[in-house]
Amino acid sequence: MEKHLLVTVSEQKSALYGIKFLGKLFSNKEDIKLTLLYTYSKSPVVWERGSKEKPFTNQTHQYEDKGKKALEDASKALCDFGFKEKMITTRLDIRKSSKAGDILHEGAVGHYDAVVLGKRGVGWIEEAFEESVTKSLMKETFRFPIWLCKLPESGRKGVLLCIDGSEASYRMADHVGFVLAGQSDQNVTLMTVNPDKNEAEGMLAEAKQHLLKHKFPEEMIKSLVSKEKNAAKSILKEAKKGKYAAVAVGRREREPKLFKNMFLGSVSSVLFEDLAGASLWICH
Repeated sequence: MEKHLLVTVSEQKSALYGIKFLGKLFSNKEDIKLTLLYTYSKSPVVWERGSKEKPFTNQTHQYEDKGKKALEDASKALCDFGFKEKMITTRLDIRKSSKAGDILHEGAVGHYDAVVLGKRGVGWIEEAFEESVTKSLMKETFRFPIWLCKLPESGRKGVLLCIDGSEASYRMADHVGFVLAGQSDQNVTLMTVNPDKNEAEGMLAEAKQHLLKHKFPEEMIKSLVSKEKNAAKSILKEAKKGKYAAVAVGRREREPKLFKNMFLGSVSSVLFEDLAGASLWICH
């Protein structure tokens, strides 16, 4: 089944991190459809002194040229990784709100299977202002998975899928099973942080069913239960030890107290800041 991903693009080299991640993640690229999105601000028109007819300067066309070049470079990079040109669409859009707002809107109305953003060095993709695009996105509630990608480290494979019994984590399990179906070299490790053995086994078994319904091979699924009290620390430790390509979590802003949701903002925020070497997949 076709997977359709929205990939954000800019003229910064960090924007290619997401593209490089995709190139390494998908060995089978036959059913991967990619839409590349570049948004730019419309330049204000400055009128020549004493004239109401002739604009003195308008830099919009310069922003357009930068966008076209960035999209061309991104498309070429994807083709170099083996993606088919006919499966790549480019979008050059004037920004309607903030960059983060436009990404959220397009992700919602475009019915994409995931939105892919690159991460620059140790900091997040920076806008022209003080706040980064990805940090703006983290403040919002979104119904589609977001992939936050660093420059892929050599030798990383598979996905660490973190399960806490919440619907958000099961939605992520469904997503992982869907996007990795047909990829013969990407294992999935199901992980939960729970001292109750029976409860942990039940959650992992349910998450496994979400993978299997997409015909993800059972022999490529592993399970792991951690009894550490600090969920974030446990996940970061396993992510480093297992050299996973991505860590996948479900995230909710609020959860009734009777539920034990280990991804209640604080844990996903820690992963957002401290996860090293692997990409972070998040959905609500």
